Amino acid sequence: MENDLLQLQAFKETTWGTPGTFTSKLMGIQSVSFKPNVEAVVHKDRRASYQPGHLSNIRLINAGGSIASLLLYEDVAYWLDALFAVATPSGAGPYTRDYAMPDASTPTIRTYSLLYGESGTLQRMQGAIVQKATFKFPRTGELTVALELIAEQVEDGGVLAALSDRTTNVAMAADAALYIDAWGGTMGATEITATAWSADLEVNTNRDLKHKPGSLYPYGYRHRRFDAMLKLNMEVNATTLALQAAVQAATAGAPVQRQIRTQATRDAGASEKLIRFDFAGTFMNASEAWGDEDGLSMVSFDVGATYNSTLGNSLKATSKNGVSALA
Repeated sequence: MENDLLQLQAFKETTWGTPGTFTSKLMGIQSVSFKPNVEAVVHKDRRASYQPGHLSNIRLINAGGSIASLLLYEDVAYWLDALFAVATPSGAGPYTRDYAMPDASTPTIRTYSLLYGESGTLQRMQGAIVQKATFKFPRTGELTVALELIAEQVEDGGVLAALSDRTTNVAMAADAALYIDAWGGTMGATEITATAWSADLEVNTNRDLKHKPGSLYPYGYRHRRFDAMLKLNMEVNATTLALQAAVQAATAGAPVQRQIRTQATRDAGASEKLIRFDFAGTFMNASEAWGDEDGLSMVSFDVGATYNSTLGNSLKATSKNGVSALA
């Protein structure tokens, strides 16, 4: 088996853990790991023996995994549907999909069956759920996403569908922009220009699997309170030093809070492509003085997601592209 010949195919499940014919060959995939979890136990009992054990069983079976991918304008909705909730596209081209961190209602997320490998050496994951996603905006190069998965199970085998490559576009750092606005201001009003920066947005759903008597396999999954953190690195200049000074001057009951937009966009009109994250958060730390990144002096902040009444959330996302429906 040659690594260069491996591929990842997906099926959008209608019932969690129930696979079907695979409908999409996922593009931009850099690495995949399927981790079947078969938890066995050798029981220890007293029988006048120094042997480790005489009885054994399987306690439970489930799975996990990870995917690293280029951040594609056309495919990001596969992961956002699984992270936040399935979005209904609006528009007639480009098509816009809007997302938000769940608040008072349980989201209806997309779960997938995934098939990885090549013919004759395939592994199928079913009931795949995105548990955590990290979206990376580097100073230069390509934007990426790293996904951590939980799943019902991984099985050996499966059949690849005859699927063609799709036309996709990689979101690049050259497409990206950063905006930082006051807590009660207008999101996206103040762009940070003439400043080197990078950002990592980590979203953890804290979802986990549910087991019960009568089955080795999980019977479902549960939702829990989200966590999200935006890690910002910015070149030291008058703008960023003012932010550092504000964080250092914070007083009890008055931490520094901002609305922060990171986005990548390309083209215009019917060809417009967009990936956007609108984040409201509290600065959890002041920066050290001063970090170094390729010879640039940098300030670094961890910003914890915090509900903002103006935004009506702590995190929203938008995808815009020419895809009317995900395969």
